[in-house]
Amino acid sequence: MAQTINSILKYPEINDHELQISINHATNIIKRNLPDFTEHFQSNTSSNNFF
Repeated sequence: MAQTINSILKYPEINDHELQISINHATNIIKRNLPDFTEHFQSNTSSNNFF
């Protein structure tokens, strides 16, 4: 069954505790993958305002 705006609006809203868990989870994923991502770039600074 396809999602529609009406079906999405029926979902319960996220509460503060669930939001904090989600933010922490997303942050941990980024922190865990950051070393692999940044090693592909020679410099993390701009050169002539070009990143």
